[in-house]
Amino acid sequence: MTKIYLIVIILIGFISCSKEQQTSEKKNSGNAPDTSVQKTYSNNTVSENSSDSITDHFNFDNFGNYVDGSYIDRSSGADWVGVKILPYGIGKAMVSIRSRADKMKPTCTFDGIASVISANELMSAEFMGTLIFKFSGKDLTISAGPDSQEPLLTYFCRGGGSLAGTYQKIDGELDPEQVDKTSYVKTLNMKGSDIQFYINVEGNKMTITPAGLKEDNKPVTQTIDGYVNDAEIADLNSDGSPEIYIYTVAEGTGRFGDVIGYSVNNGKSMSLISFHKIENNKEAYDGYGGKDEFAVVENTLVRRFPIFKPGDANSAPSGGTKQIQYKLKPGEAAWQLEIDKVIVF
Repeated sequence: MTKIYLIVIILIGFISCSKEQQTSEKKNSGNAPDTSVQKTYSNNTVSENSSDSITDHFNFDNFGNYVDGSYIDRSSGADWVGVKILPYGIGKAMVSIRSRADKMKPTCTFDGIASVISANELMSAEFMGTLIFKFSGKDLTISAGPDSQEPLLTYFCRGGGSLAGTYQKIDGELDPEQVDKTSYVKTLNMKGSDIQFYINVEGNKMTITPAGLKEDNKPVTQTIDGYVNDAEIADLNSDGSPEIYIYTVAEGTGRFGDVIGYSVNNGKSMSLISFHKIENNKEAYDGYGGKDEFAVVENTLVRRFPIFKPGDANSAPSGGTKQIQYKLKPGEAAWQLEIDKVIVF
């Protein structure tokens, strides 16, 4: 079944990318850009017709807040778990799971970007398998995909808790007096490495706690502008030590994106990666108006956003899509994410 899910996603991405390539070839006869990264990116993030709404194939009514059966007894001290489903561009949805935290440590905590499988189904690929989110009327059922490791559903919980089960949709937000106040939590592991990173965001403070480094595993805390919507671990410079890339979005309708990166130095410690600002590159910056999407694609960090023409409203960019590809390169004092290629289609 896991293979079937993956085949469906790949076919959807392949059809989208084929259209992108045909359009690009017509506009650039004899000089079509390299679309290999574009295809991979479409499979994993957004199509070229990116917007603020999710693909039409997903049932819009599924967005909202869901709670387990204990939520109704919360005034009596019962523990509970809630699930928030939000749009995240074409073919994706943001899943945030939080629980009661006013009288106890949170039972379950999860943040992830899930892929749309059908009108009523999402799938989130995790390092131990896949989480499946199925919707039926007002109900949401969470389960593990085939071939997932047994601890997957309990990994994001404590005290014997599990994400598995059926949740019911509610009107409004989760109880603000009781819900866990962290806005983003994620643990990043790379296959074949004992190094991991725990990311915790509360308010505008982000704390990154490494583990498995040979010399320095002290937490690093910094102030962020806006909020974190995703994070990835990779080895873009192929030096055998991982880096982490945290994607932030500024508050406001523009949704201006940024990247916070840290690299591991010979397995001993971590240091901040310098991210070249888009404003310093005229070719990249021309037509920029926010609404960024980021993803690691093989050994490249890819950024996509819609192009705004003069006079375009914030909700209606009309200039196509721009894709910027960054490479991780050594600088004088630290690693740097430098713009390697700019593609317009």
